[in-house]
Amino acid sequence: MHILNIMLGKGHGGLEQVAIDYHQAFESRGHIVTSLTPPDSWAKKTFSEFTQSTIDFKNAGQWDPIASFKLTKIIKQLNPDILICIGNRAIRLTLRSSKGNIPIVGVAQNHKNKKFENCDAVFCITNQLVHIMHQKGIPDSRVFHVPNMVAKLGNTDRTELRNPPVIGAFGRFVDKKGFRTYIKALDILKTDGVMFKAILGGDGVLKNKLQEQIRSSGLEDEVTFTGWVKDKSKFFNSIDLYIIPSRHEPFGIVLIEAMCESVPCISTKSEGPIEIITDGIDGLLFSIDDEEELALAMKKVLIQQPSQCKKIGSAGFRTIENKYTMNIVSKILEDSAYQVIQDF
Repeated sequence: MHILNIMLGKGHGGLEQVAIDYHQAFESRGHIVTSLTPPDSWAKKTFSEFTQSTIDFKNAGQWDPIASFKLTKIIKQLNPDILICIGNRAIRLTLRSSKGNIPIVGVAQNHKNKKFENCDAVFCITNQLVHIMHQKGIPDSRVFHVPNMVAKLGNTDRTELRNPPVIGAFGRFVDKKGFRTYIKALDILKTDGVMFKAILGGDGVLKNKLQEQIRSSGLEDEVTFTGWVKDKSKFFNSIDLYIIPSRHEPFGIVLIEAMCESVPCISTKSEGPIEIITDGIDGLLFSIDDEEELALAMKKVLIQQPSQCKKIGSAGFRTIENKYTMNIVSKILEDSAYQVIQDF
């Protein structure tokens, strides 16, 4: 099977990580993969570390006529068996450029793209999105549940809690990531006399506001900003507890990355995490925007039941090992792609 893997984002997030994982997953099953990505993107740089099977693809958006013409030529020249489109721009541009003789798969990381109905199949990262696609009227035979994955398992030998324990979080500094709630919860911990250190990695438009919130809360000695996290494994091995305070988290790749390093995780009850975490077993869940509930969960595992940290981390590792490794998900991905081609 020859897969044309199309991702046109220039960021450093879930969209780009999915494209990278799909390329490696299909190759691990013995298939030929060609990935299209912007030449100046983080994804392109990451692809270059393990493959030369990429094509630089400049574009000015879904309505770019030159990009559409170029994509039509690429599809005709490569003649792949299937077109997998990751991201709204990739889906819309491919729908305009393809001549209809190769199946188009839209990868649904959320439900906002109105063009999923025009794709020949949809790969959904959660069961919730599968349900939403059915509500849109897309037949069951065209909708597949393909969760995100981790390329390899990490650390299984966590040390005991540091003194003081280190709490971590990272991501884009935008409102939906909920870092204001994270800082408010840390403020509650300090007010309650809990000793800790905290790390906040990432960058974005809210950086100055988050830094001001840290200062106004008197948390300068406790919280360290690290910038973008380049080595996730190193980051996870430097903390005792990982927090996902997102107000909206369609899946949470970073969650399964943390869990596969045996880091105990606390997350909001957002879309993806509620399908990944079994509350109280392999992680803890708290209500969105509820800093009091988050602070209580952190105190529970750091102060009241510190032995739970290692148990939750170990259980989280087993969850990833059993459900979300590339070895497991690549088979689901392969089977789904074969089915799409067969039904086309």
